[in-house]
Amino acid sequence: MMHKKSRIGSLLVVVMSVFFYAPTFAQVEPGSLGYYNYVPVFGGQTVYGTARIQGLAGAGVSLGGDIGLITYNPAALGLFRKSEVSLSAGIGSSGTQSDFLGNTTKANRTWFGIPNFGAVINFSKDDLVPGIFRGGSLGITFTKVNDYQQRYLMSGTNSQNSMTDYFAENANAGLAAGGSFGNVYKQKSDLPNTLDALSYYTYLIDYDSSSNQYYAGVGFYDKNNGGHYTKGDNYYDFSLDKAKQKETVLQKAGQYSWDISYGANINDRVYLGIGGSILISNYQQERLFEETHAPFPYGLKDFTFRETDVHKGTGYVAKAGAIVKATDWMRIGASIQSPTYNYMRETYSWGAVANYDGVIIDNTAGPGNESYLYHADVKTTTNSFNYRFVKPMRASAGLTLLAGKKGFITGDIEYVPYKTASLQYPGDRFLFMADNATIKNMYNNVFNYKLGAEVRLAKQYTVRGGFAYNADPYNRVDDLKRDQYYFTMGGGYRIEGFYVDIAVVQGFTNQRYKPYTLANGQEPTADIKKHYGFYQVTAGFTF
Repeated sequence: MMHKKSRIGSLLVVVMSVFFYAPTFAQVEPGSLGYYNYVPVFGGQTVYGTARIQGLAGAGVSLGGDIGLITYNPAALGLFRKSEVSLSAGIGSSGTQSDFLGNTTKANRTWFGIPNFGAVINFSKDDLVPGIFRGGSLGITFTKVNDYQQRYLMSGTNSQNSMTDYFAENANAGLAAGGSFGNVYKQKSDLPNTLDALSYYTYLIDYDSSSNQYYAGVGFYDKNNGGHYTKGDNYYDFSLDKAKQKETVLQKAGQYSWDISYGANINDRVYLGIGGSILISNYQQERLFEETHAPFPYGLKDFTFRETDVHKGTGYVAKAGAIVKATDWMRIGASIQSPTYNYMRETYSWGAVANYDGVIIDNTAGPGNESYLYHADVKTTTNSFNYRFVKPMRASAGLTLLAGKKGFITGDIEYVPYKTASLQYPGDRFLFMADNATIKNMYNNVFNYKLGAEVRLAKQYTVRGGFAYNADPYNRVDDLKRDQYYFTMGGGYRIEGFYVDIAVVQGFTNQRYKPYTLANGQEPTADIKKHYGFYQVTAGFTF
């Protein structure tokens, strides 16, 4: 569930439109700034790793011996017998189907990437060397652990409201929070720095000093009133007019993990690992909202609203794990990742273009000297905001059953306490107090499940398959199920000193999106069915 946030005032304070709470938003604490929405964005993960591990749906905490598992469990390094280098490449695709205002629209996106590469330096002891410590391996890997690539397209006819209603409510929320019209009026009309000023200088909202309120719509030339300027009338009358609305949302980039880890072999039975990661987050969203009105004399014809929102940051993670050979045919494993303290920087900007049918915006010079409005085009400055996001810890346990050299079955259970995520703002420990309370209300602590199997068909060839389930992190915010399901398959070819693997990942989930929210809860809503596909190949050398 994603609702758009906005800033009020030159201090770049953030206010969500859910400040005007409706029953659906009962879990949102008053005063929340909206950054609680980023918990599943920065706290979630997709199926990742080498093509072999992707083919196993990411299962393998207890398996070991693959570069793709180092990010999951550093103890995997203890099972290496040789040094190794590998490189992966892949093609991704995402498809969405949006149901919006009674209309169904589809959109697609395709991309290419390098999701994984790494190297392992092995220090195993010769079998003739005595001692229970049998050496170990050092691993350095790069892995894309979360993919943000997707595109939404939604369109339909709204017979109840306009996005200009949202702009007015948002501006009034700024007044209620202690802002003033003066803070808007003193900004540059051609390059403001807030959403309130943008909508004011494009005449999508106007201000009434007598009531100290903003409203959607500027006065227009009223033939029925003797040709006088009429202040306070709306651009549209939904008894006569319906707004055609369309929005395109493009999301890009992802989260990337640089890992350096060491795994030790104790008597060929116990494998221990420890490591650290640098987590790089890069979330980019571009949205274009378009609204068109039926011909309406002296009113608003159409407008477009653009937003660019980019979050980039770096975080640090500590990891530890163990794998135990309980028997020659069974391995047990566990790993834990510390909470990640991400130092984030957000940059954002807005723009709006509006077209009018000769609206009079100034008649103070008398009849025949009125100023008419036909077109307005304004962009804001590019603003920035620094904050910290604490990603929840992750703990996993797994079991692998081996059938000699014929293959294996491996399964994992992963625990993610989303309620422990938090937001911090340097210099003001109270700024995110309401958001952090909302996180505890809105999210669950969940268990995720992964299952994979590999079968050797011949000496050089193997086939794989897997299934992963990521539980819905939301705590009954509505009736939508957001569980994620991944189905995977793959194959491999191995000879002495070289291997190549391929994998196919297919994921499915649902999302609910609101272009804007209103106090009466009648804002348009898109229910989105999402499909995620990734096709990967990994090649590696052992020596």
